[in-house]
Amino acid sequence: MSLDGEKRERWIQLAAHIAAEQDPKKLHALIAELAEALEDKDHQAISLIKSNRSDENRNVERGSGTEPGGLSNVPQE
Repeated sequence: MSLDGEKRERWIQLAAHIAAEQDPKKLHALIAELAEALEDKDHQAISLIKSNRSDENRNVERGSGTEPGGLSNVPQE
């Protein structure tokens, strides 16, 4: 199972425990654990988005086939 699959499985287990838990203190602890796991996922997603944007910005800065002013670097006839 992949790391993402393991995390997803853990979230499912936590959700099942939360649904069945009757003790308020245990319920609170389980909810806090699930919230932390989901926050980690959000932080990873944000980091990935920022990384992708940085890659796109580097490609634009390198020229990636465009002239200044946004014109394509297409030969003129």
